[in-house]
Amino acid sequence: MRRFTWARRHVRAVTHFGGVLLVAVGVMQVTRWWGQLIARLQTLTTGFQLPS
Repeated sequence: MRRFTWARRHVRAVTHFGGVLLVAVGVMQVTRWWGQLIARLQTLTTGFQLPS
């Protein structure tokens, strides 16, 4: 639980960042940029395998 001490101290900043991120993703979905972004990320990660 010690990993989250920064987030607990900066609750307001984390909340604002989350809200901005939520709005940005919503705008990207409405303008259909989200699908293009996901498609590009899928082409970048094609063939990627985690080391075993």
